[in-house]
Amino acid sequence: MQKRIYALWSPGSKGKTTTGKLIAGELHRLFPAAPVLPDAAALSGGEINIQIVIGKLKIGITSQGDPGTGLYQRLEKHALDGCHIIVCTTRTRGETEEAVEETERRYGFRAVWFTNYQSGFPGEHAFLNEASATRLVSLMRAMCGF
Repeated sequence: MQKRIYALWSPGSKGKTTTGKLIAGELHRLFPAAPVLPDAAALSGGEINIQIVIGKLKIGITSQGDPGTGLYQRLEKHALDGCHIIVCTTRTRGETEEAVEETERRYGFRAVWFTNYQSGFPGEHAFLNEASATRLVSLMRAMCGF
């Protein structure tokens, strides 16, 4: 199976972390027996950095895709831990985008860049983030066959 990075990219404060958490929740809903391995390095501010094991498939999910937060080190750890799929949040340019590209080159991943649904109306954010998470999990399952 081709290793994949699903990079959720957009400017700051657009629901990337929330969508990342919802992706983890959707995977847990679909695969309730799948163990969730928290990473030893806890992230601040409600961010996540976990691995979910579905049969022989390991999926790493990490948020906190802001510059200066060590995104490349977390991506590298997931790659070295044997993750087949990594979901991460990133900005649209600069250090965090480069971290995804370096992980592609160094560890043989292929990136799929996507953004979450967005609206200028705060009352729609929760629904749109959930729809974005469901959409990405469906895409991952179709592309990676799980």
